[in-house]
Amino acid sequence: MEVRIHKWSEIADGFKDGLILGNGASIAISKNFSYTSLLEQAVEKDFLDSNIKEIFNYFQTSDFELILRILQDAYFVAEKLNIEGAEKLKDNYFKLREALIKTIGEMHCEYNEAKPHFRKIIKYLSSFKTIVSLNYDLIIYWALMDKKRELRGKNLIKDCFIDENGRRFCYDWEWLRKPDDALKHAVLLFYQHGNLTLAIDAFGNEEKIVRNGDSDDNLLATIFKKWEENFYSPLIVSEGTSEQKLKAIRRSSYLSNIYDNVLPNLGESVVIYGSSLSRNDRHIINQLLRNKKLKRIAISVLDKEDLQKKYSEISDVQPFRYFLNWGG
Repeated sequence: MEVRIHKWSEIADGFKDGLILGNGASIAISKNFSYTSLLEQAVEKDFLDSNIKEIFNYFQTSDFELILRILQDAYFVAEKLNIEGAEKLKDNYFKLREALIKTIGEMHCEYNEAKPHFRKIIKYLSSFKTIVSLNYDLIIYWALMDKKRELRGKNLIKDCFIDENGRRFCYDWEWLRKPDDALKHAVLLFYQHGNLTLAIDAFGNEEKIVRNGDSDDNLLATIFKKWEENFYSPLIVSEGTSEQKLKAIRRSSYLSNIYDNVLPNLGESVVIYGSSLSRNDRHIINQLLRNKKLKRIAISVLDKEDLQKKYSEISDVQPFRYFLNWGG
């Protein structure tokens, strides 16, 4: 398969349909996101005690959300059945949540660090019809809110959470492509691996955490506060193998809807920006290639070494021609 390298400006007009954003997009804004995994960060910072480490080892996972849900469910069952040890389960749940908060708090960039990039981010994102982000940080959300203020409440990019408080996902989301008043078009945004703004309550209901008047620069603190007050677990797929990530996706109706209905229907052209295309995200590529309309894929690369690595990962995939966009 021929590999051709293009500048983005040379091919941009042919790529207006779908965009998939990987962690490299966040790293381009802040080097804070250059971590290997949340679990490794938590262990390195000594935020986890030995008992909680053993739970991760037992379930052979690095998924914080899964372990939080397991501890939460075990606590509720033990409490209702008056089983000895319920309080210990609750204590370990709080310890793990605190470890996650500390880990995310240390690695997430500050609002003011990301703010200078908002206009460029929105300009780039708004050239597509559908965006699927694999990142769970707040950068895109911050940029969206900044643009919404500029447009006096209108949404150029919609995340499809639409009830009166913006907390519930609209599963019949296709109609949201109709632009808000006076806008020429609308872009739909989906978080395939969840987001810090998304949470699961004690009964398994999924919702978006809204600001309630708090400023965007305090959003991360607001999210942590909501976790603590409402027994929330974050809806994020942090890391793991492709199989583990897919299992996490299948535990969520929101993530499953994206996987089944968005990824295979991104249109004739798709840009993959900031993704390593490693085997850990093969579930994304497999689902993307179910799209019968797909004709062109553009993949960003950093350098020749990155080009060779990514080409080796996708060289077995036919019949599509890949344009590799040198330097993003």
